[in-house]
Amino acid sequence: MKPIVIDTSVWVDWARGNNRESLNLINSRVIYMPSIVIMELLAGARDKNSKKTIKSTIAPFIKHSRIVNPGLKDFAKAGEVLSQLKWQASKKSNDVLITVLTRKIGAQLITSNLKDFEPVCKLLNIKILNTS
Repeated sequence: MKPIVIDTSVWVDWARGNNRESLNLINSRVIYMPSIVIMELLAGARDKNSKKTIKSTIAPFIKHSRIVNPGLKDFAKAGEVLSQLKWQASKKSNDVLITVLTRKIGAQLITSNLKDFEPVCKLLNIKILNTS
């Protein structure tokens, strides 16, 4: 089975108690976390408790070397994808980079943000495991 990358939207859904049934998608799967997801999660933390929860969530990924960091080639590929889709560099840049990193490690993507991810995943031939 291919490994999985979980988009920020799904982590946020789970933290809010939503889409719990989508947890079934990750049973017996190796999960990776792009560093961009960590950035997005921490950017959304508004209090100490939220930050503590996020840090405890990412700790196992750090411990088991399952953080995926972008390099120059990844940023360049993301720029090419944004250009092909005729998208400006914006918040969608993070989604494109997450997808590029998903492809880099040969993983599938779990997201509840199909609107932004479908065009990118189609272009890069990445399978989306939809949570809705």
